[in-house]
Amino acid sequence: MAGDSFDEINERMFKRLLDLKPEVGTVMGLHDPYDMLMPHGGLEDLTEAYDLLREWRSAAAEAASRQELSLDQSLSMKILDASIEMLRFAIEDHQMWRMYPNAVDGVGSLAFIMFSREYAPVESRAKGIATRLKLAPKYLKEFESRFDDGRPVRLWTEEAIESCDQVPAFLTFIESAWKGQVSPGTASDLSEGVRAANEAIKAHREWLQGLLKTATPDFALGRARFERLLQVRGL
Repeated sequence: MAGDSFDEINERMFKRLLDLKPEVGTVMGLHDPYDMLMPHGGLEDLTEAYDLLREWRSAAAEAASRQELSLDQSLSMKILDASIEMLRFAIEDHQMWRMYPNAVDGVGSLAFIMFSREYAPVESRAKGIATRLKLAPKYLKEFESRFDDGRPVRLWTEEAIESCDQVPAFLTFIESAWKGQVSPGTASDLSEGVRAANEAIKAHREWLQGLLKTATPDFALGRARFERLLQVRGL
């Protein structure tokens, strides 16, 4: 809102960013409500975050024109600028989003964090995992749209297939490990989530096998993009 202080803008925009990228909230230990959500699986995950960061930068600059920034606030502006440039580089210059097809590893990693970190009672964590796993089929379908005109790297595609072979067993382990530790309703939800995710992973694995037919061995940045990356990182 117009007239908001620099810190108020940062707080509001950060919450909006977590709404777009709830997995960041989980990784940072901000579990409620983000453990119950999944990001968009397609390119929108990057482009919407990029647009938000630019909006954030504009609002922060306007606030900075009205108040003297502290050292921490000035540093946050520099971090915001660097984040915008890094995300633009990822979207336009070195398009990992259409080269690295391992979405299932992300699903498994989020489940691992919620399973292994004792930040809340098992009942609560199980509900979060169950909800997230029920969203996994939609997420994986959205992710596949990244490669409608993509150029997957063969090695990374093979790694993604390995993830499809490994993650379902881990999800089933979570279901078994927490059996008897959660309420019957939550246990049922967790079983339903594991079943939905594992079925989606099986279909996703078949999609990856087809993707191998168009995969390339090339993945290097190249000199020009590497020099651009160093510039973006301020090195």
